Amino acid sequence: MTVGVKIIFFILKVLNTLIPKSKNKILYISRPDYADNAKHMYDYMLKHDAHNKKLSWIIYDKYAYDTLLSQGTDNIFYLKSFRGVYEYVTSKYIFTSSSSLWQIKSPFQIQFGLWHGIPLKTILCMGESGIKATR
Repeated sequence: MTVGVKIIFFILKVLNTLIPKSKNKILYISRPDYADNAKHMYDYMLKHDAHNKKLSWIIYDKYAYDTLLSQGTDNIFYLKSFRGVYEYVTSKYIFTSSSSLWQIKSPFQIQFGLWHGIPLKTILCMGESGIKATR
């Protein structure tokens, strides 16, 4: 990561920390867009617990954003737009299936990682000294 990008992320993180968060606002981010575990959590929340909550999606790819918009998908926002950034910085809760935008996450936001593939098999095969045991 270049120095310029690090400076931009630092400025965005400071701004994000200063902006108040809406406790009823939940944001979803996934790579690929609108898919994976975040999509399943979003669908579940829509069906079971969407009352009094504002659910929204950040979409990275402009083509995917335009396609979803033309299909009538609600509450989606393109990341590289003012509204996309606004949705991110005003959300209290963030569900993601990747490490999306962690560099600018505010300490006042709670991010839930929904990715899979945690190294449980490796951990279970390690001895107490941390040396990998045989199976």
